[in-house]
Amino acid sequence: MTPYLQRQEERSRVYRAERFAALAERVRAGETLKDVIDSGGWTFTGFGRFEREYPQAATEIRAISKANSDRKKKIAAARKVAAKTHCVRGHELSGDNVFIRTYRNGDRGRVCRTCARLAARVVRPMTADQVAKVTQLVHRGVSMKRIFHGGSLYVTGHQNMQHQRMIDPAFDKMMAEYSSRGHERAMRTRAVAQQRHRENEYRAIRAMVPRWLTPEAGDDVAQSVIVALIERSIRRDQIAERVRLLVAEHNRGQKFGANRILSLDVSPFDDGAAMVERVATGLWS
Repeated sequence: MTPYLQRQEERSRVYRAERFAALAERVRAGETLKDVIDSGGWTFTGFGRFEREYPQAATEIRAISKANSDRKKKIAAARKVAAKTHCVRGHELSGDNVFIRTYRNGDRGRVCRTCARLAARVVRPMTADQVAKVTQLVHRGVSMKRIFHGGSLYVTGHQNMQHQRMIDPAFDKMMAEYSSRGHERAMRTRAVAQQRHRENEYRAIRAMVPRWLTPEAGDDVAQSVIVALIERSIRRDQIAERVRLLVAEHNRGQKFGANRILSLDVSPFDDGAAMVERVATGLWS
């Protein structure tokens, strides 16, 4: 190849690279290949030539273009649905007759409430495959919420499951045993959680008691607060105030055993005189 042809080839290569960079910039900005080609300056044949020279870059641009195309289609479909004033059965899509549903893929859309209620009343018998899958998931210990209420392992609706239990005694027996086991597990889990909550709550209340108080008196204060919470005589935001009150009562000698520090304001005598008055009378009279 002559030097002249080499220079021409180099200029052609640079020109194609610049044109493709401009095309790639428009695609990355949100356009599709069809949008760019329809606007002029490009043809699918020209893009195919570049695709043969730089297959990796062209594959990336095609992927971005497809994503842009899918996004535009979704937006167009959403606008079309949003413009509807009535559903396919003629119910008006406005007011209380509309609610927003979030689907498994994350999309959201308007749903006719009347149609949803009608669909909920339709009972569809479970197929043999659905019964087998439910049986397998039940034996694995999967929760009913994930099987019948739209979880990640959803098989069929709760109403269809109830209908299957009415017409299939073996299936009904299996689900009854599963429900019983689930209830027992839930009760045990709840009991353990409540016990842990009570223990944590007791520790938190015990930590509010001053350290200089004797361990027996501190335990009495914490137990008294727990009893007050159970009896609902105080709210949880009043715990700290009740602890301070009980500690003050302990210091005045009104509660929590005989080994206590007596305040000078206490009246330990039958005549009702405070200790500070008796001391003052005895020392300075």
